[in-house]
Amino acid sequence: MAAVWLVASIANLFSSSVARRLGLVRAMVFTHLPNAVFLAFIPLAPTWWMMDMLLLASSAFGSMDQAPRSAFVAAVFLPSERTAVMGTLNLVRTLAAAGGPLVTGYFHEKKMWTAVFFLSAALKIAYDIGLLMMFVNTKLPETQRRPRETTVTDMDVGVLLSESLTPPEAFETFDDEEVGGYEGGGYGKDQGKWNYEHIEELNEQHKCLVGAFGFHIHPSIPVAKEEHDFRVADIACGSGIWLTDIATQYPHAQCDGFDISDKQFPASSDLKRDFPDSLRFHVRDATAEGGYGKDFECQFDIVAVRLLHISIAGAQWTRAVQNAIALLKPGGYLQWIDWDPHSARLVQSRPMLEHTAIDQLLGLFKQFLGALDTGATARLPEEMRE
Repeated sequence: MAAVWLVASIANLFSSSVARRLGLVRAMVFTHLPNAVFLAFIPLAPTWWMMDMLLLASSAFGSMDQAPRSAFVAAVFLPSERTAVMGTLNLVRTLAAAGGPLVTGYFHEKKMWTAVFFLSAALKIAYDIGLLMMFVNTKLPETQRRPRETTVTDMDVGVLLSESLTPPEAFETFDDEEVGGYEGGGYGKDQGKWNYEHIEELNEQHKCLVGAFGFHIHPSIPVAKEEHDFRVADIACGSGIWLTDIATQYPHAQCDGFDISDKQFPASSDLKRDFPDSLRFHVRDATAEGGYGKDFECQFDIVAVRLLHISIAGAQWTRAVQNAIALLKPGGYLQWIDWDPHSARLVQSRPMLEHTAIDQLLGLFKQFLGALDTGATARLPEEMRE
């Protein structure tokens, strides 16, 4: 028994590396299953040394699931829930273990020692299979790679949906006095309630995306802050919040924003005050047959596009890609961030939660896009190749 506990302690040292390679749930299952198999064969061993080897092997694998199990429980539940959950689990495990000697004593009286090992192995295997089936696809919150102080919440996801689903006519317009001279982002005072709320949604959407991805310009794109001839275009720029961030981060860059409407553009007075020479906005259609005009062709080091899936349909995708590429200098970069809502699915960060309502919302969103022939982001890679 001293050797058994020594082998189990040594095996525990390898559990973390196994969990890193397989994941917590698979590490629990694939280390615990051999334990059950070795346990079942112990009473069938013809010699003492074979029985001893089976016992040592069983103990080695039997303890390797403990650390991944504790890490999994800690990851699945919120910090405020973990103490109560751990206490409940320990209580249940202790009560369940108390029943083991009763069963063992019964089989001992019946001279059926072999059945004890078989029953124990069967229970372990059933536990492993059930664990794998129920939790193998669980997405752990701790595995989401985000900046340290950034949190993307359910409200952020709601903003993304509402930005696409809310039509302008759903809002009544206010006059200048009712809007009240909103100055938060440097926008005009006469844009009406819908425009005001739409700008707020675009800005929240921007925070959500930057928080989720952790960058404005992808790290693989070489950019030097002191580069003087560096030029950036932002297509469908909306309120211009991404481009103003770029102009702030790279003071020597020349930034141009394009959108089909100027209603969300920053106020001209604010642009002249904060970015007198480096930031300009233009009214252009991303899908126009003439593109953005000869003056802008082959002028930009980086062309950025974000979330056009709701705005273009059918053959417009081809023109949108062609027009964006036409802006690039030779060797320039096209950074396109979008998502494919038609193949969207839910990934639960916590298991066993009801999600009927969000399933229905996602289904309605897909129907909405399908009726308009929009959201066909899946065709984007093919358009890029062509």
